Amino acid sequence: MENAHHLTLINTHLTCTFSRHQTVRLPYELRKKLPFLQRESVSVIFGDNQHEIKIVCPGPESYHNEMSVNKNGTIRIPSEIKKFMSIKEGDVLSIFLFHNHEGLVLYKCQ
Repeated sequence: MENAHHLTLINTHLTCTFSRHQTVRLPYELRKKLPFLQRESVSVIFGDNQHEIKIVCPGPESYHNEMSVNKNGTIRIPSEIKKFMSIKEGDVLSIFLFHNHEGLVLYKCQ
């Protein structure tokens, strides 16, 4: 994957909602389009500025935040990210794609 600092993000104009189970469910049209979301697991990590959540293919440096993707596209957000970003049940997150479609970024809507 390219260096994240050089990636241009594409606004999908899609959102997801943080649930009481500390998960987000990614929209169907996005899950079917992106091969990395059809895997059994992904890495959920802080973004470059720690005000964003990155979801990418698992790598050797992110094993501790490797999360399962279930068949309906639900992914658990780690507790430390939830706490740091003050995300709570019902919060809406905007979805942006890496231009190379190898990852996505979630931003908390204000």
